[in-house]
Formats: sequence, structure tokens, C-alpha cells
Amino acid sequence: MHQSPPRIFRFLGIPLPKETILAAAAVLIFSGTMPATRIAVQDINPWIVSMGRTIAAGCVCAAILIFQRKKMIEARYLPALLRVSFGALIGFPLLSSLGLQHVPATHGSAIVGFVPAATTTFASLRSRQWPGWRVALGSVLGALSVAAFALHSGGGRLQTADIYLLLSIVSAAFGYVEGGRLAKSIGGWNTICWGLIVSIPAASLILAVSGHTGLGHPTLEAATAFCYISFGSLLFGMFLWYKALSGGNMAKVAQIQLMQPVISVIISCWILREHLSRSIFITIIAVLSCTLLTQTSSMTRREKT
Repeated sequence: MHQSPPRIFRFLGIPLPKETILAAAAVLIFSGTMPATRIAVQDINPWIVSMGRTIAAGCVCAAILIFQRKKMIEARYLPALLRVSFGALIGFPLLSSLGLQHVPATHGSAIVGFVPAATTTFASLRSRQWPGWRVALGSVLGALSVAAFALHSGGGRLQTADIYLLLSIVSAAFGYVEGGRLAKSIGGWNTICWGLIVSIPAASLILAVSGHTGLGHPTLEAATAFCYISFGSLLFGMFLWYKALSGGNMAKVAQIQLMQPVISVIISCWILREHLSRSIFITIIAVLSCTLLTQTSSMTRREKT
């Protein structure tokens, strides 16, 4: 089947595919997630921050689809939507919120900066292809770098916060890959909208079981941060990201996320006045280097759709 050539835009004379523009915009939005989550969990319970943003964004999506008179999603897409839900829309928000309750946003950004390499690895495994020795080596070295940083910051043992953040990497990478694959069939907007709607029952149940159901009296800063991660990162940012993943090679598009930990640290130092320690700086450089290594490998087989 003949495919139309990718749409090319130019920035300062440099040709850029549409997917690169979308991915860069998404990453710019994502970069504020760690600092905003850190602000929110200082005043709002992390269970409410994580599940509340999924429920809030899901309700907005439901209202939009009702207004547009969209038909129900086909049942055959439900398993894929559930995988997206528990990976990127429930797992990552919950795990990262619990972790950031106890560590600075710069610390979280250094660890979660490994997500691009993890996404590349998951994309290779999901498409049943050997990614090449560079991807394998970069992923292993990146994982070791993040683990070494977590152990160093915990005085030789893993802190509970670091365990949450490490698990959030796996959750996010899994959800990104599943969402990118699904978006090739139903589009980026339908993927994030229906994914959030499907997440509402599970998020509500988790919130009820946790016993945390009241917002209390959050400060204006915490409420603003909560709105940002609900409608900025989780809704609009994820839509752009899945749109980019569905339109290009997932392993290559994931490379754009290299910018995220650097921008996140800059935002954290600027807004939260956090200190950039030497260990965080070294970890970010190591993770970026390992992720770049994973992106230089060409796949041995075309990805199956």
C-alpha cells in the first residue's frame, strides 16, 4: 500500500518532520510534570494527585466525546486501551507521585530521564525484533547508572522513593509503546481520550481503597500544579506524544525525550529553587549518553503493526 511522504516543516532552515515537531512540543509539556507534581504532593495527598488527575482528565475527555457525538470504541481495542491505562495513565502518575513526595524534582528527573531508553527497549521487544547491541548496551548501562545514583543517594540502599521512581520508568515506557502502537490504528486523540475514560473506574477504585478522598484546602500553587499535570501533561501532552509515536518510528521519536530531564532540572532549579548536586548532574549526563547510544542502532527488522 502506497504511503504518503512525511510532512516536512522548516525551522531556521532545518527540515523537520511533523512527528519531530509534535514530539518536541509534548516533551516540553512533559518537562514540567516532575516540578509540578513535586509542588502538588507537598500540599495534596499523592494518591489524590495521581488518581485525581486521571479522573479529572478522563471526565473532560468523556464530555468532549459526548459533545462530538462519537461512537463507542470497538471492543477489540479494549485490551490495548487497558494496557495503555495501567502503564501510562495510572501506573506512572501513581508511582511518580509517591516517589516525589520524599525526593526533590531534580532527583526524580535524573531517574525518570531513563524513560527514552526504556521506551526504545520496550518497542524492540514488543515488535519481536533484536534492537542491536548498541540498544542493549545503552539500556543496560543506563539502568546501571540510574541504579547507582539511587543507591548513592540512599547511602548504599534503595530508598522507597527511588523504588517508586524506578517502577514508574517501566510503567511509562510500557504505556508509551502500547499507546503508540494503538494510535496507529485509532489515532492519537482517540487513544488518549478512550484510555483516560477506561482508566476512570480503576482510578476511582484505587482512590477509594486508599482511603484518601478529600482535597482539603490546597494552596493556589498546589491547585495550579494539579491542573497542569491533569490537563497539560496527561491530556494535551499525551495526545501530542501518541500522535508523534503513531506517525514515525517509535524508537527514533523517543530520542526527542532526551531533552526532558535537562529541561525538568532547569525548571526545578528556577521555580522550586532546588540545588543541582554533582551526583544528579553526573547521572543526567550518563543517562543522556546511554540513551543516545540506544538511538544510533538501526533495527534489524521492520516493526510489525
